[in-house]
Amino acid sequence: SRFGYFRAANVVTCACDRCGSTSLYSFAYEELFDGKTPGSKPWLVKNLSSDNWQGKAAPISSEEFSRLGDSTLRFALLRDPKERLFSAWKALIACNKTKWGSDHDHPHLKALLGLAGVSAPAQCLGFRQFLQALKQIHADGRSAQLPEPFLPQRFGCFRSYPPSAWNHVGTLAFDFLPHDFA
Repeated sequence: SRFGYFRAANVVTCACDRCGSTSLYSFAYEELFDGKTPGSKPWLVKNLSSDNWQGKAAPISSEEFSRLGDSTLRFALLRDPKERLFSAWKALIACNKTKWGSDHDHPHLKALLGLAGVSAPAQCLGFRQFLQALKQIHADGRSAQLPEPFLPQRFGCFRSYPPSAWNHVGTLAFDFLPHDFA
């Protein structure tokens, strides 16, 4: 599910990978659990179906989203597409592991190369190679099949619900978060 629902606050969110989702859900977790942090692996906080959330947040389906009333606060986070792609590349598949801290031989790399029609094995990609692979995938009409960190944002929450269906659409910054969220 791309939608997160916070029942007590009657808030539904959408935050794609590499768009600020870890920051958003860490902030929500700390608010809901009196300042406690989500633990030593903060990216796991995005799993809203985990026991860590104690039922205070949960993923919901597109159908459940459509049944939410008008009083539900809906907001989606976006990120500049170029910044997002660069962030995903350097964190997941960049070759200079020492400089970028990337994961070599990341599972998303195999999927990306397969979609691009590249059969040669690789443990990482340079930025130019990465962009060439994306260009080929887009040219072949396979963009909607990309792994989540590389998936164009139009194929996420906005695939089912255009920006007009959301109360707030913006980038993650603490001045953006609605005051009635907490």
